[in-house]
Amino acid sequence: MEMEQTQNSFGSKLRYYREEKGLTQEELSNLTSISALYINKLETNNIMHPTYPIIEILSQSLGIDVKIFLEDGEEKIDMDAIK
Repeated sequence: MEMEQTQNSFGSKLRYYREEKGLTQEELSNLTSISALYINKLETNNIMHPTYPIIEILSQSLGIDVKIFLEDGEEKIDMDAIK
């Protein structure tokens, strides 16, 4: 499965990597202790800006570098500014 370049939102990335791992939202919820409802809201862009600790937990659980979630197309978020 390949992620299209147009899918740069946090929610699109989260859904892509969750599905790539073969996990349901409920299974990711069980791995992270983040509610499945919250994960759903992230994936559907109802919550656009999760906190850094949430991003860190999700990236660790999915086995990806946290920077993947922090990059938005060509623009990159300054990690020092959010710590």
